[in-house]
Amino acid sequence: MKRNGIYAAVLVLSTLSAAAYAQAPGAATGPTGGAPTQSTSPASAGGPSTPPASAATLGSSDKKFFVKAGGGGWAEVAAGQLASQTSANPDVKSFADQMVKDHTKANDELTQLAQTKGVTLPQAPDASHQKDLDKLKQKQGAAFDKAYVKSQIADHKSTISLFEQASKSKDPDIAAFAQKTLPTLKMHLVMVKGLQKKLPG
Repeated sequence: MKRNGIYAAVLVLSTLSAAAYAQAPGAATGPTGGAPTQSTSPASAGGPSTPPASAATLGSSDKKFFVKAGGGGWAEVAAGQLASQTSANPDVKSFADQMVKDHTKANDELTQLAQTKGVTLPQAPDASHQKDLDKLKQKQGAAFDKAYVKSQIADHKSTISLFEQASKSKDPDIAAFAQKTLPTLKMHLVMVKGLQKKLPG
């Protein structure tokens, strides 16, 4: 009887010890209150992920890309709006409207990308493009159409070169944006070269 009583006492103490451990503040239990589970790291528990790249971490070529692409994009929109209002040629007006639509969309996407990188984009054409726009405003009729189309060919060639360089960026987001936009830019160049052949004289 004494031996059985000792066994019973040991069993009760073991049960109480297990219960106390399970209720201890530092005790980690599984989903069903079973065996302790491994603690999770902040990342796996929904903690902050790796912060986005900032302007300070971008390479010089990436920073130049944002500045040139931003200024050039606004110039395309401004030139397209001017051509749509000034030209009397329906083909020129149609092309200009397409430039406004496509480059406004690209500008919006570039702005969003720049924000994630901590970069502030230009909100107007750069000085060189603005000078060309001022000259374009002084022309009318066929002279305007020829000058606008000629400038569009030159601009799209340089823009395609800029985006081809950016498509090789070490920053995957910049490279992806450039690769996504390049086909549209190349299509614009084909369109404007075809338009040039249609212009009289």
